[in-house]
Amino acid sequence: TGAKFIGWLCFILSFTGVFVFYLSMTLLDYIEKHPTPQNMELIEDLPTYTMACMILIGFHMIDMIFSALLLLGVYKEKSELLVCWLIYGIIDLAVAINVGYLRSFIFFAVDLYFLLVVYSYYKEMTCAEES
Repeated sequence: TGAKFIGWLCFILSFTGVFVFYLSMTLLDYIEKHPTPQNMELIEDLPTYTMACMILIGFHMIDMIFSALLLLGVYKEKSELLVCWLIYGIIDLAVAINVGYLRSFIFFAVDLYFLLVVYSYYKEMTCAEES
């Protein structure tokens, strides 16, 4: 179903984000331990970059957890797990809009579409449970 695809896509992208920002932290650590004249300006801002990477790793790990809940809900047919993902998705979208992270209409449309697909699957699942 579409909800499975969305769950796997979000999980893989979140895992990739964790990996990329971990590599970035490793590179920042290397730059700090091996300074050169070219990267002296960067070294002054290393704590800021490192903190940003740590925060982004945290966000991506939270995304992974909720994506895993979505997948578990789809595979085990547990509608309450879909609700968890839907609530998180709405909060995530609202925060992205307020922070200004969501700069593109395309990203907004895709996120909204994902929410609608999962909500549609949730409604389908709850209707099947009632009958």
